Amino acid sequence: MLNSPAVRIVKKFYIDRNLTLNIIKVLDEYYLVLTNNNSISYLDKLDYEKLSELLKGKKEFFDTFIGALKREKKSDEEML
Repeated sequence: MLNSPAVRIVKKFYIDRNLTLNIIKVLDEYYLVLTNNNSISYLDKLDYEKLSELLKGKKEFFDTFIGALKREKKSDEEML
């Protein structure tokens, strides 16, 4: 179902081995979701302008977002 004509992964950004940031298309809408081995988290609905900007190689957002996630994950692991 995940790669059916109605649902498609457009772009996948690997944060680490078990965590990915994905742009998915559901019917005619695009969404930014975070996935790991156990869950999928909805982050944002993307309009065409945002989508175009992200796919043109403007990776500043992703670099910042991924860095923040890695710091948060490291902090969580240290607390355990």
